Amino acid sequence: MLHDLMQIIRGHLGSRGFLRHGLDRYHHAIACAAANTLEDAELAIAHYLEADSSGEPGLVYLRIYGVLQAAFLQLHGAKLLRNAFGLQSSEFPKPMDDLRVLRNRATAHPVDTPEKEHPATFIVRHETSSGSLKTLQIKADGTPQSSSVDLRVRLKAHSDALRGWMKELVDQLQRREKERREDIAARGPVSALMLPWWRYTIQKIHEASGASNEMSARLAQSGVSSLLEMLGAVEAGLRERDIDPPPPGAVETARAALDRLAELLPQAAAGNKVELDIAAFATLAERHLSDIAEFLKQVDERLKDSLDAAGRTGRESGDMIRYEDSLGCDHRSGGASRQLCYGASASPS
Repeated sequence: MLHDLMQIIRGHLGSRGFLRHGLDRYHHAIACAAANTLEDAELAIAHYLEADSSGEPGLVYLRIYGVLQAAFLQLHGAKLLRNAFGLQSSEFPKPMDDLRVLRNRATAHPVDTPEKEHPATFIVRHETSSGSLKTLQIKADGTPQSSSVDLRVRLKAHSDALRGWMKELVDQLQRREKERREDIAARGPVSALMLPWWRYTIQKIHEASGASNEMSARLAQSGVSSLLEMLGAVEAGLRERDIDPPPPGAVETARAALDRLAELLPQAAAGNKVELDIAAFATLAERHLSDIAEFLKQVDERLKDSLDAAGRTGRESGDMIRYEDSLGCDHRSGGASRQLCYGASASPS
């Protein structure tokens, strides 16, 4: 079912989906909007297929034009969603394209189109019902052609083709996530990027602030250099794994504090009274290094417990609301559609 495929795609778009981090804020929002459009149109088409085909001419008109428009929007929503994840599509599957052409000719006439010799198309009202329509076309050479269209059959073919199209996207997403998981597993836990003795090194720097001997200061200097190298390794390791960096300012402040310690410790070795400054900057560095270590630990836990797109649904990803709801938009009338359209509640980086 399309619903099951969309649950998996929603999981990838959610805050716990690995591939969400590959999209910037704008393209992530585009993908979420495309997913909403695709699923909302599916609700409209499903309702049309289940509804009574009888009705007043005006209601029949609304049903036909409405469902053709829903299928048209769904087709382009699916294309946008595929494009967002790098699956470019130059052509639509034939059953979907056939319905697009019917919509353009029957309901968009007389607008300009790029198609050559676009025929003038009429819907024959007295031979049209909610489930089928008859069209009359006058070609460029003046010859007429009429055809009857069973909309229910066309829509079912459209839906089947759409599921196949989205299954192709899901297969690619799952392959990419599997490759990324394997890559992350091969690299080991990100928390290992922190030197296991970094706290001991900070302790030695604190001790150097109260010591008067040159040896303690020299050892502390060496420790500061190691911690600065560690920060560089943390940043590089996160970039290689395509993982968001620590909270803003954590790495920068820790590095600035360590740089200041690198300046102060030689002064301490020379006998200058800078112990209070050393203690203050060592405490500042320790606090932010602790924040970074905790962040890396949480990343490891998130990766270990993250959404398995092949076996779980978007409902389990923790992203239960639509993207526009997460921005504070009023969607209280969503009722039935909210049962189907789960979105990304976390703002991407």
